[in-house]
Amino acid sequence: MKLYASASKNLDGVPFADEDEAFTFGLGRESDVRDCRGQRGAAPINMADYCDLWFKGVSLRSNSMSSYPSCGL
Repeated sequence: MKLYASASKNLDGVPFADEDEAFTFGLGRESDVRDCRGQRGAAPINMADYCDLWFKGVSLRSNSMSSYPSCGL
């Protein structure tokens, strides 16, 4: 018996009913990758754009945010 902290889910976010369903789902994903039908990753983003997005989205103490520019960010 395998125990995990949380249940695995399908692409719709629905937990698998049992281990066989999860295994079959995994086999399907492996088949998709072998046959070049795999899901593409996120679009590439350059580091400068990523840092701008991160900096806008981060929630830190106000003193922390003022110290980042002095570090060269």
